[in-house]
Amino acid sequence: DHSYSRRLEKMLTVIDTHESVSSDCGHRAIGYVRFSDTETLPEFSLEDSNLTLLCSSPPAGLPGWVRTIVTPNGKGFAAAMNAAAFESASDYLVVGSPGLNGQSQRIEQLLSAFHKDLYSAMLLFHGEGGKDITGFAMPVRTLLEAGLFRYGNASLCIQDMAYRLMDMGQTVTDAVLAGPALDDSEFSLVPSEEDLREFGKEWTSRPEDRLLAQRLMSNSTENALKLNNEEAKRFIYESLEICPGFLRSKRQLAGMLLKDGSIREAQKQLNEIRDIDPLDFQSAFLYATSLYMSKQDDQSLQVLDELHRTDLSPVEQASAHYLSGLIMKRKLEPGMARKHLMSALEADPRHSNALKELSLIALEDNQPGEALVFMKRRLQIAENDETLNDIGVICWQAGFKEDAFLWFSKALEKNPASREAVGNLANAGSELGRLSEVTPFIQKALLHFPNDKELSELSAMAGRAK
Repeated sequence: DHSYSRRLEKMLTVIDTHESVSSDCGHRAIGYVRFSDTETLPEFSLEDSNLTLLCSSPPAGLPGWVRTIVTPNGKGFAAAMNAAAFESASDYLVVGSPGLNGQSQRIEQLLSAFHKDLYSAMLLFHGEGGKDITGFAMPVRTLLEAGLFRYGNASLCIQDMAYRLMDMGQTVTDAVLAGPALDDSEFSLVPSEEDLREFGKEWTSRPEDRLLAQRLMSNSTENALKLNNEEAKRFIYESLEICPGFLRSKRQLAGMLLKDGSIREAQKQLNEIRDIDPLDFQSAFLYATSLYMSKQDDQSLQVLDELHRTDLSPVEQASAHYLSGLIMKRKLEPGMARKHLMSALEADPRHSNALKELSLIALEDNQPGEALVFMKRRLQIAENDETLNDIGVICWQAGFKEDAFLWFSKALEKNPASREAVGNLANAGSELGRLSEVTPFIQKALLHFPNDKELSELSAMAGRAK
């Protein structure tokens, strides 16, 4: 995000700190994080009050100025880094093995990049060959923007963080700094097959192309927000040409194709994602939605049943149950529909669409009182003309016709262009003998629908009723 507000926020952060990042500038600017095993006592040449030793158990004989962070061995590199970031009192972290000894001046020269470039977020240290990662440096605040470290292996963990920062438009700078590879530290684990698979899904086999594809996706999102859908799709197709394995592009393209009614093309994209990641909720849910749209209800329910058996977040549970409820309603099974919709509400009490469907089911079951309860709950979440009009409809069917007239009026006060509400108000006014009161609402609606013959006839009828 390169918006003005974002840049201003970063400038204020810099202004609030010292111009120098030197460790003797009067505050805890740099925290040197080093590793140690339990058998040897490392040599310390960075005699700085901010040096922190990361270890599974503190060695005996440490100098008094060395702070230790104890993290259990075997938890992985990400756990160690997250502990170092949040337990250290420093603004900046410099992480590496004892090979950083004697290089504090060189490191602080490199750290000046964080003040020269507001978008500088990480320094990535490599050995002379450029292959092994020997350390990294970053402001602690960066974690507040990018999120916690992930992955037990050091290389995967650091590369993942670097790519995430670049994905956000931040700058990651490579630098040569001699020292042992962080993969050799006691906290780095051998990459598991699951970690390698997850890393590959996120960054593909060509991370640089994947990052470029994400920039195109940002352009697509901007166009979609402006309702330039064709231009938005063009950027998505370009991103897939550059990085065919970018699942996010495929998922967003599938969603846009579904909105356009191109169900088969959307399903093609979704099936490709599901072949790579069968547990991806968004893709599976979109696929179930596509089946629902093509009236393949049983197949859609099968996909949703598979989702219900997985570990879903509350929002995901609500979405899956809501779609299941819609399908059961269409299959004329109101009992099962109600059960799923209530489950959606349990997972997400503010699911306004579930409340509306429950209200409609109650109304079809000749329970207007219960329907009104659900719809008034919805009003607390979404006070819009649609909800106000729906409450009017329920009141009318329940026999509370004067109340219905009032709710239709409120809907039009909220949105004078609500065609459904003005029609309902006109019908209610005609039956209640209050048609003259409807005239101002009809005239406002005609400004939005000047060629609407029915509204013109209602306006003339209301005029004669005066």
